[in-house]
Amino acid sequence: MLAGFITRTAPQEAMLGEAEADADGAALASLEPDTMQGLLPGEDVKSSSPADVGGGYEAFHYRTLLAVSASLGLNSPGGSVFDAVAIHNALKRHEVTRCCRMACAARSATSPTVSETGGSGLFSCDGIGHDVLDGSAAGADRPAAETRMTSRPLWWLLLKLHKAWVRIVAFAGLALLTAVMAQLLGPLLPGGLHATVGADAVEDILSIVSSSMLVVTTFSLSVAVSAFAAAASSATPRATALLQEDPTTQNVLATFIGAFLFGLLGLIGLKAQLYDDAGRVILYFATLVVVVLVVAALIRWIDHLMSFGRMADTLSRIERAATRSLKARLENPWLGGRPRQGEVPTSGVRIGAHTTGYVQRIDTAALQDAAAAAGGQLHLLCLPGDFVIEGAPVLILDGGSLPDENREAACKAVSIGDTRTFSHDPRFGVIVLSEIASRALSPAVNDPGTAIDVLGRLVRVLSLWRTPMAPDPTFPDVVVPALSGAEMIEDAFRPIARDGAGVVEVQIRLQKSLQALQQVAPAAFSEASIRMSAYALDAAEAAGMLPADLAAVHSVLPFAGTDGP
Repeated sequence: MLAGFITRTAPQEAMLGEAEADADGAALASLEPDTMQGLLPGEDVKSSSPADVGGGYEAFHYRTLLAVSASLGLNSPGGSVFDAVAIHNALKRHEVTRCCRMACAARSATSPTVSETGGSGLFSCDGIGHDVLDGSAAGADRPAAETRMTSRPLWWLLLKLHKAWVRIVAFAGLALLTAVMAQLLGPLLPGGLHATVGADAVEDILSIVSSSMLVVTTFSLSVAVSAFAAAASSATPRATALLQEDPTTQNVLATFIGAFLFGLLGLIGLKAQLYDDAGRVILYFATLVVVVLVVAALIRWIDHLMSFGRMADTLSRIERAATRSLKARLENPWLGGRPRQGEVPTSGVRIGAHTTGYVQRIDTAALQDAAAAAGGQLHLLCLPGDFVIEGAPVLILDGGSLPDENREAACKAVSIGDTRTFSHDPRFGVIVLSEIASRALSPAVNDPGTAIDVLGRLVRVLSLWRTPMAPDPTFPDVVVPALSGAEMIEDAFRPIARDGAGVVEVQIRLQKSLQALQQVAPAAFSEASIRMSAYALDAAEAAGMLPADLAAVHSVLPFAGTDGP
């Protein structure tokens, strides 16, 4: 921090913003966020001259103020740390008790209230608005629906709702509902209305809809399958799952197939004489609604096909999935449980995996119930994304005894599937992005531009990282390991550093990306970034990079291999 000093000839005249002098006669004047020191008559002290007051000092000053404002809880996403410290200094100069509303990214419906008793510097909040992960906010102050992992039946239901057949069944249900409503509402309609509105043409309209939608659906399915294949071949097969869950594609295909089923069931009802004249009117208006939906779906589908399955579209989908997953984990870093402190207990009841595969989700609420019934603590040995073998321990009960029914419930609380998923596995999205960059750097593709694009997306995803504080666990009897920042760095950059060892543009962007992440979260990423930077240099030298290219890479190393300026 820099300090300025004042020499004056009239010490009895207080300077603007100057506080009262202390016992030694010295007084401080505000020079936020620095200080201005007043001197006694006859004193003349020069300003300090640090060795580095150039471009590096601003970054150092910013990081210092960021830590100060984060500890005060004043800095909100997008806010200024200088403004935060200025607010704190202004509050301390007034010896009153005040309460103010802060506009910040609260995770609750109401804005947080921050109060301070003047001069104490102690803040209290009745909401959530900190840029760091406050454990109390992640625990008791947060609604149970946010801290509790989704229950197993609800999680299963949400997975099924992403399937296209749900929307198709909804359209078929609309056709059946129309038949029922025709019987109920038909007597309420005025006589002769069917001739007035042209309801006699409903059979012809239904015939056109049912025949044309079958052709359109077949064509659309072929286009969608081609997009899936293109994404698998140009990007990675792991990306097809996101394309298959694309809501626009599912809605369009469901609309086409549903319209076909609606027309088919409507024709069956007409041929079976289930509709009288009033029923035909209701069927006619329902058919017009379906036609409007089909036209809107066609327009939307044409616009969607312009980008669907392309490389940029695939990368954006993976980045969004990785961002959502990482945000969810950072908001609840220990899944509502207690963080692991020290080593895992060597003694205790070991609970093995019920099958072989990847951990897809963990129901910490069910584990809490099992631990409470056993009278001990359950230590989780895996996280979503880990590969486990049937019978291998995934949980250890420390203390107490676990009945067979509770053991089975605890075992099923760790859901295991054949593949990794994006929803609860932050590392998987990062790995898939890195896979795309590796394929782009292969000799057969030779597309370093895509690899550089991926590096930028990886920095955007990992820059969300915030160091979590000690939590107030919702499930205190469940001990959960933390997500490792070092592992995230390895997953993201090691394949790119290896496969892009001979490409100078990729190596330079890689070093700059590691530098940026060190500045975002030094505690989590600094050591791992330094190791990855050294690994990338070794790989570049081993690949026989030209001396001029190596010199270009070395030119960015003063920032890439340190904790920042």
